[in-house]
Amino acid sequence: MIVTVGIDLSAGFVMGLAAVCVAQFTLFGSGSPWILIVSIPLTIVVCLIPGLVNGVLIAWLGVLAFIGMYSGGVQAFSRPAAA
Repeated sequence: MIVTVGIDLSAGFVMGLAAVCVAQFTLFGSGSPWILIVSIPLTIVVCLIPGLVNGVLIAWLGVLAFIGMYSGGVQAFSRPAAA
């Protein structure tokens, strides 16, 4: 049903990515009161990347939303095989 209707589930993926990014960026400057001013724009920039990739796949290339979202998540978290 999800594949045929075209529900885009990438919002949950990007929200999870944003939570991890903010947590990681705030660890670097945990003693600074300005760290959120730096970490929030950095998180927005990082989260724009999968959003743009999914948008291009779905809107411009005509890939089904579920397939585009799934392939984007797989590509983001896949690692090369050890030799």
